[in-house]
Amino acid sequence: MTLLAATDVTSAQFWLGLGAVLAAVVVFPGSIWLVLSMYVGKRIAYFVVACVCLGVLLILGFAWSFASQGAPLGPVGTLPSWKAVGVGAQASDISFAPARSYPNPPWHKPAANDQEQQDIAGSLSTPATDLLTQAIGSGRIKTFASASDAAAEASSVRLLQQNGTTYGAISFRPVKPSGSGQAVVVMRYDPGNPLGTARMILIATAILLVAHLAVLYTLERRAARAAGRDLL
Repeated sequence: MTLLAATDVTSAQFWLGLGAVLAAVVVFPGSIWLVLSMYVGKRIAYFVVACVCLGVLLILGFAWSFASQGAPLGPVGTLPSWKAVGVGAQASDISFAPARSYPNPPWHKPAANDQEQQDIAGSLSTPATDLLTQAIGSGRIKTFASASDAAAEASSVRLLQQNGTTYGAISFRPVKPSGSGQAVVVMRYDPGNPLGTARMILIATAILLVAHLAVLYTLERRAARAAGRDLL
């Protein structure tokens, strides 16, 4: 499972991308429409080209929505992330009742044979470090002078399932062997909806394709009747 990697898109990049898309639409479907319009007319040519483009997009939509395991292949929706629950010098300092029993049950180590749990646990360290840094800066954590004095213990990661929600906890120890103190961070896992955008595109494309096919069939039927032919 891939977690969110934020990307800043500048105004120049946005307009460049928009221009590239518009140019592609004009050059590729536009040129085909222009040729077809000379033989079948502008309106039918549009629906023929639109149906082909929507059909291709529908195939891509299926691939983006169902064939992507792990990292999404197409447009990305809301990616998984960790939300802050609490941080304290001891687990009991956190205002989250189950934290008091950490690292004992109901907290558990990520299952070695469960790749999803392993991925979730492996993604906890970075956001937990960020939360610890904020807590040190605000004075809530005084056991470390700065975040550079603390190191996340990978072996201390524990997960908790409660009411369908996954929680993660991790301990921080002094970097220097001579150091003292510790901190515990508890966070809530938000699975997000990475495939949401792709599936919305799939549904919208399917509706548009059916509508365009219906109109194209009607136009072809009228043309066939006008020419004295039958069109099933």
